[in-house]
Amino acid sequence: MRLHWLEPLRVEQLANGLRVLLLPDRTYPVGALVVYYGVGARDERPGETGFAHLFEHMMFQASTHVGKNEFFRHIESHGGTFNGNTTHDRTVYYEVLPASQLPLALWLESDRMRGLAVTQEHLDNQRDTVKEERRFRYDNQPYMQAWIRFGEMAYRNFANAHPVIGYYEDLDQASLESVYDFFRRYYRPNRAVLVVAGDLDPETALAWIRYYFEDIEPGPEVPPPDLTEPEPPVGMRDRWIDSNARFPALWVGGRIPPWGHPDFYALWLLHYVLFEGRASRLYRTWVQERARCLEFYSIWDGRRGPGTMSGLIIVPSDADPETWPDRFHTEVLAPPVSDEELERARALWVRRQWTRWQEVLERALDVGEAALLDGDPRAVERDAVGITAVRRSDVERVRETYLAPDRAIVLWIEPGCQSASSRGGAFR
Repeated sequence: MRLHWLEPLRVEQLANGLRVLLLPDRTYPVGALVVYYGVGARDERPGETGFAHLFEHMMFQASTHVGKNEFFRHIESHGGTFNGNTTHDRTVYYEVLPASQLPLALWLESDRMRGLAVTQEHLDNQRDTVKEERRFRYDNQPYMQAWIRFGEMAYRNFANAHPVIGYYEDLDQASLESVYDFFRRYYRPNRAVLVVAGDLDPETALAWIRYYFEDIEPGPEVPPPDLTEPEPPVGMRDRWIDSNARFPALWVGGRIPPWGHPDFYALWLLHYVLFEGRASRLYRTWVQERARCLEFYSIWDGRRGPGTMSGLIIVPSDADPETWPDRFHTEVLAPPVSDEELERARALWVRRQWTRWQEVLERALDVGEAALLDGDPRAVERDAVGITAVRRSDVERVRETYLAPDRAIVLWIEPGCQSASSRGGAFR
């Protein structure tokens, strides 16, 4: 499958290793600038958890020519928006603004790549910000500490298992020296991909990029992390007491192979079959037919290393923790996938993906991530090709293999007044 919006893509590389992607679209006078850095939670060493996410915040502080809070003012005063996010695989920053202001965004990004102000003051205040974010998003939200525990159960390798948000003790003990060393290792042009998309002339945009970025010194070569896990995955069951939860819940799923693996796309569509939307199997079976589920959420955590697919299923107060996980397997996971279920899942995936690609920012994000993690920006087409090629026999094979009971990750969550960090032993 050819993506026509990819046809004008131009790829360059500067002498310092910075990879540059230019993606013109003259439809609207809007531009998007995206910078991906090859650093995520998987690159953190023991004792460094949360560093990549910490720098997602630190990068919005000051740099050589941009004072504290001035980054926000520069973008917003010209009608733009900005943000960033961190995953296990990478960190990304982006701005969307009138196309005439793309040089402003290039200057801002180059200034913090060249000379971020890594100071004790900025470390202290952003460390507090990240800890408060963890309290707000995880510690004080029902079922979210259980999500961290689910990740710890799914993996045996530290690089995969620890959460992006990090652990308090590592954030508390982070020294200015260790944090600056992390910046020096990873936030360099030779570990970055820069995407400029939208209403632009490629030659003019490339000249601006060379002006702002070409003399930034590259960083050291850093070997990729070891992401290997024991194969086949071994299932695990545990209990968690959640003081924020009003109802018990079942967090259930399994480990999946890396992005690009032959089974990856069949599992992606199986995730849609099971969990996505009111026509999903979980909704039809456990909400409409048997009334076993009060509410549910799903997470597709596809990575360039091993990932997970899972669902959080909130159940009635009288649900039996000894029998309901097996009921879920028998009633939801075990029945074969029908042709109708597969085609609904495929249509939903296609609709969501093509809706995303109507926005210039989403296109820029996808080609940038493909360039950074796959080595080829046009690998973004691989998803569409892979989803189209999946057959029902593929989905049946991965369902029987990856969601077998001996591979399942099952975490039963009990509401309670005890500390949310306490948990019981395994159950069978």
